[in-house]
Amino acid sequence: MRREQEEPAEREQQLAGNRARVTLMREQEEPAEREQRVAGERARVTRRREQEEPAGREQRLAGERTRIRVRREEEEPAQRDHRLTSERSRSQRRRLEDHEQNASNMLKFHEGLSFLTSAKCDTCLERFPTLSVTSQPNGINECSRCARDKSIPNWYSSANNIPWISTTTVAGPQSNRGNADICYVHGFATTLPRLPSEIDILVVRKEKEQTHRDFRVHRRAVEEAITWLLANNIYYRGIGVIVDQDTLASLSEGRDLTVLRTIQPAESQKEVTPDDFTTEEHYSSSFVRNAAPPATQRETIEQAVQSLGHSQSSHLMWPSIGGTPINEFQTEGYFSIAFPTLFPTGAANFNGIRMNSVTVGNYFTHLMKYDNGRFAKHPRFRFLALNTEMRWRANETGQIYIRQHSGEAHLTIDDLRDMIGREGESFSNKVVYYGASLRGTRLYWFRERNHFIAMIDTLGLPTIFFTHSAADHQWPELASLICPEDPDDKQARVKAVINHNLTPPCN
Repeated sequence: MRREQEEPAEREQQLAGNRARVTLMREQEEPAEREQRVAGERARVTRRREQEEPAGREQRLAGERTRIRVRREEEEPAQRDHRLTSERSRSQRRRLEDHEQNASNMLKFHEGLSFLTSAKCDTCLERFPTLSVTSQPNGINECSRCARDKSIPNWYSSANNIPWISTTTVAGPQSNRGNADICYVHGFATTLPRLPSEIDILVVRKEKEQTHRDFRVHRRAVEEAITWLLANNIYYRGIGVIVDQDTLASLSEGRDLTVLRTIQPAESQKEVTPDDFTTEEHYSSSFVRNAAPPATQRETIEQAVQSLGHSQSSHLMWPSIGGTPINEFQTEGYFSIAFPTLFPTGAANFNGIRMNSVTVGNYFTHLMKYDNGRFAKHPRFRFLALNTEMRWRANETGQIYIRQHSGEAHLTIDDLRDMIGREGESFSNKVVYYGASLRGTRLYWFRERNHFIAMIDTLGLPTIFFTHSAADHQWPELASLICPEDPDDKQARVKAVINHNLTPPCN
């Protein structure tokens, strides 16, 4: 009532007095009191803005924009220059603070990498940069998994028939993995050694390339290796391997093999990339119908040879194989016989007898992290491990669906088995395989592609798509892990990255 009756001059005088008292009070307050007051004001403003209605918020923003525009229109040139100078100074200070923060984060990142070393567990004999190892009361260093494992024997110890073998191996050349190849083993060789012409190896090299150093034979080394395996490997003794002295005598001593079967694809043939395929949009993200059966390896290689214009008489004959493949799920010693340099005594095979069973994924992961790195360095074993693990996982997680007509809605398993033998190919056209849960397969990426398309249709196009690519040749910390003896040597660093393996030291 009193404010309504006061004159404008009296009201202005009262407001000036209030502002003076507030200014004096703020000048006298302590830093802690000022922080408390500012925090309270921020909280009240935030709470008030959270409670305001959309119309009220729009009205407030419009009022703020109007006041700023009016104030800028009324300011003098000197005031405008002062304001712009202050804004540029604040902007530069913010950029400098951001730069310092980024530099500090980068420095902390490199400092953290400098302390990153490959640790080794004395129980499971794994060595890996991210392995956390602690010293136990008995004086051994154990990883967190082995420290938690209270089973007897320990799951990843030698007592549970898990690799604990000391060997010396030589790293091979760099290997590349293209499309997955499924290898069906139809039998074990019982007569060793075998002639180069009897080995199922086909060398594919570039046109006009006349030399290669992929295969070199030392007769004495072959003889000593076979003799040692027959004396120490239980599976080589079990299948009754016989040494063929005539074949052994025909092997060369320290020479490259020149009698291997070889083809030279035309230069016009290029590697097929995912971009070369088109996906029909009417396929669902969960089910993809079976395509026509692809060409066999024999047909593919015969077509490559025919494309070179050779006569039919020069075609290579595919080696004869048995009709019954080896059961890789149940055959004991399967990996030990195939890779004697990795399992010289036959111990620690996946299908071997052990008290505590392990999954195929954990088994191969353990081998890839093994201390001396011989499994990860092998030019073919790591690809077989990946292929085997994916195929076995496909058998466990993949599902088969059958498109039924309305009259076949109540078919039983026995009825379906009868239809397989009776209808043959017409029945196979009804079969649909679901494998989108298998990471890395075409069905998996087809499903992920549809997920992204659905996101874009719903949310709109993204502002930016950001990915990371490691500059492995220019990453000193990575080189110090895989080549700790000389990480500053550029040639040694490049060689170490090409023969990528984080487990063994550089040799």
